[in-house]
Amino acid sequence: MNYFFPSGLDQVETSEPVSIRRPPQQALPGMTTESSTLTQRARYALPPQGPTSLAIYKAEGTAKNLTDEEILELVRDRHIPSHQLEKVCGDPERGVAIRYVYYFHEV
Repeated sequence: MNYFFPSGLDQVETSEPVSIRRPPQQALPGMTTESSTLTQRARYALPPQGPTSLAIYKAEGTAKNLTDEEILELVRDRHIPSHQLEKVCGDPERGVAIRYVYYFHEV
């Protein structure tokens, strides 16, 4: 059984036993706390996903087939420099619109 030790508790010397409690498990909304590890793993398992937007961008060398949100995410994560959006998108108007959202709506 794993116990939660507050800082400094392991250095306390006492002649009587110390009661140590585990912190309560808090359930996420829509989730019940069950002791079964397998059940908890199954609750957090993610469905298989296709290629990520970064993988698509690197494979194609362009972001023409990505959504604006995916391109914005790549700019936020610094995979695409904001000054190259027109070139990467293949459409100057789309690149400017994404840059506008990045600079003025994300701050």
